[in-house]
Amino acid sequence: MFGYRNAINIRMQKINKYMNTLTQVKNNFEGHNYIVVGSPKGIGFSIAKYLTANGAKVTLVGKQIHSRPNIFTAADEINEIVKKPSCMPVLCDINMPNQIQHVINETLDVHGSINGLVLMSEIAYLNNSKQLYPIELKNMNTNINGTYLFGQHFLQHMEDNNSHGHLIIVAPPLNNFFDDDDQWTNHFYYTMTKMNMSLMSKYWDKEFSNVSVNTLWPKITIPLPKYQEKGDYKLPEDMAKAACKIFKTDPLKCHGNHYIDYDLNNLIR
Repeated sequence: MFGYRNAINIRMQKINKYMNTLTQVKNNFEGHNYIVVGSPKGIGFSIAKYLTANGAKVTLVGKQIHSRPNIFTAADEINEIVKKPSCMPVLCDINMPNQIQHVINETLDVHGSINGLVLMSEIAYLNNSKQLYPIELKNMNTNINGTYLFGQHFLQHMEDNNSHGHLIIVAPPLNNFFDDDDQWTNHFYYTMTKMNMSLMSKYWDKEFSNVSVNTLWPKITIPLPKYQEKGDYKLPEDMAKAACKIFKTDPLKCHGNHYIDYDLNNLIR
């Protein structure tokens, strides 16, 4: 009985914390501009689609152009939905600082400002330690290095211009790695990359007081790449709705949190 009551108390504390920070100060995103990294399909695409549907301009960032969908087909689809040129695709290898700076410069030249960034690097090889090849390890390092480099450039730009804004990193809450370790054990290196992304959010939020830094993660019990393979359209839509709710908050109040999409979508209507 005590354990049950304790769980309820923890849940209520979490809800109260959410409600105190998630006051919606925007009705839409008219006049706001965002960069979404990792956006040709799935979660990134859905976030970009929801932002533009609510009036925002979005820069879609990706590396692959030979496969479909890619950032160009995604931007065309979004612009067709909103019936105006709200989406701009820009090629970028997020491991390359000069290409990241090009994305920021292009966004400023075309859209005039930057109000927020979504970082979703989800390169995953779900192999155990004995089966992981060096090239797979190298590719997954993008989750760490690319996220860090793009976040670094964005945060530096926001600080240099004394701008307030939002940074959302698609990564799990830190306690998730310890409370639900069975989900993370058998693909240990992928787990380490996602944990690093969560740590970036925690410490960037302390380092940069002018930008709201939070993580957002779906309510799932299997690795995200496996869930995405199922082609469930509802997960990207739920993540997009939750991301937009974060972007509608005051960045000086809503920061330093590890959000689950289910909680946001059920607490804020």
